Amino acid sequence: MALRMTLLSRLFGGRAAREAGDLLGQLQAGGGAARLGLSGPAAGVWLRLARLARGLPGPALLVVTGLLVVPALVAPGWYADRLALLAGLPEAVWWLAGALLSLAFGAHYQASEQDFTREMIDRATPPAPLDVAATGRDATLALRAETPDDNPPLAEWLALRDG
Repeated sequence: MALRMTLLSRLFGGRAAREAGDLLGQLQAGGGAARLGLSGPAAGVWLRLARLARGLPGPALLVVTGLLVVPALVAPGWYADRLALLAGLPEAVWWLAGALLSLAFGAHYQASEQDFTREMIDRATPPAPLDVAATGRDATLALRAETPDDNPPLAEWLALRDG
């Protein structure tokens, strides 16, 4: 741990090393991601950047499409020359590009599906049961909390139900 702290302090300075050391200590103490602020609404900068990167394929395709259409309208001859160069690329390059796009869209789909599943599980999980009134050491109060009071409307409804 001391070696890590020395390396961190030399690389990033004193304050950053202390913060990183605190995080390492919390992780080693069994503090999980929620305790470190890496999940939920208080997610850290890294997770926000990852979520932003996950949403990039759609806008990137829009920009690339615009970059392909505008030159074709402005200078068709120049555009035809560039397409001829693209046609000369080996087939393996196209397979690689397709694989990378498939991975990007597949990762985006999987991440959104996992978020949806997590949300559905959270909604399906019943809330924790409420505790009985905190009575402390008062035995009379504990007995009153466990013994139901008279409930005239309930008694009337039970009498009507039972006939």
